[in-house]
Amino acid sequence: MARFVEIDGCPVPVAKADVVRECKRRSGGVLQSCYRGDDPEGVAILNRNGKHSQRQIVNATAAERAAWGVLGTPNPVGRSTHEGYSDGVAYPGPVGRPLEDWQIGEDWRDEDIERVMRAYTEMGLAPIHPYAAGVEYHHVNPTKPPRLFRPLKRGSIGPRVGLLTHRIRIIEQHHPRAERPKKLCPYTGRYGDAVWAHVKALQYNLGLKPDGIVGPVTWRNIEAAARKAKKAARR
Repeated sequence: MARFVEIDGCPVPVAKADVVRECKRRSGGVLQSCYRGDDPEGVAILNRNGKHSQRQIVNATAAERAAWGVLGTPNPVGRSTHEGYSDGVAYPGPVGRPLEDWQIGEDWRDEDIERVMRAYTEMGLAPIHPYAAGVEYHHVNPTKPPRLFRPLKRGSIGPRVGLLTHRIRIIEQHHPRAERPKKLCPYTGRYGDAVWAHVKALQYNLGLKPDGIVGPVTWRNIEAAARKAKKAARR
């Protein structure tokens, strides 16, 4: 399943695609850049639209960067919120620490910035403009996770279902529970009976109402459980 959604020629992580679309609807803004990490799927979307990853930008010559319209000196690889890593400015904590998908930086047209900031503020994302002047004026970061969420249930389809099943598989692989179905949750973009059974079992394990509907509360608990499972797997 796809991890990114293409918006204005930019790869946008599934976890923040809905809020970016809503921001565009409210602000009329045009997204110029979002994810620029090394994920092959994201790089393919970038290159197909004449855009480039952070690594490609850093490794390019000054003449190539000028031809691409890149201004200023790019952050070193692994130190840009566009890659999913802290740059030490937008978010607290050490430079290079991994960020959540919703924290990935966004670049909008300069003329859109005020409307984009207003739209995200209205949406409760508490956006910041870490570089309020100069060549990075177009850069925006949210500081609160998105709450714009359409519940997932039987019959739902799309990349968010794929992300859900990916998270459930991580939990089941590294924190197996006797209550879950015998087979791992299928990695799929269609919310069918099999996914429903795994969601209900996981809701039960997490102390939630096992109704098989993935609303904001269930989603946040699944995300937290998946993060714990990832940490356990690295030990």
